[in-house]
Amino acid sequence: ESYTSKKAREAVMQEMASILSPLNERLIKIGNGINDRLHAHGEKAWRKASKFIEIILNDDEFFSCIEKKNVQGIVSLSRNAAISTKIVNDKSWDQLYLGAQYAFAALAPKIKTICIC
Repeated sequence: ESYTSKKAREAVMQEMASILSPLNERLIKIGNGINDRLHAHGEKAWRKASKFIEIILNDDEFFSCIEKKNVQGIVSLSRNAAISTKIVNDKSWDQLYLGAQYAFAALAPKIKTICIC
């Protein structure tokens, strides 16, 4: 391996770390916030979260969508599970979804092959 390619690889890895590290920190904060809210809302929130996970884990179509990298299918089935367990309502889902689209566009503005719309 040449010195130039090694330096280029190191530069790419460093740039990826500078991008992903803040994202990882933000995801940890979001996860902790969700956990705090679940504890604050008690048993009812835990039942809803457990039911959501149960629906997803028992849905063969969900796993088929994952295998086929069908993002629209994954989002649609997640939406149905979240609404059926009353974790969110239609309006809240739409707001969360729009926020995810904006975040995706900001984090990956050059990727044209993936669309979560």
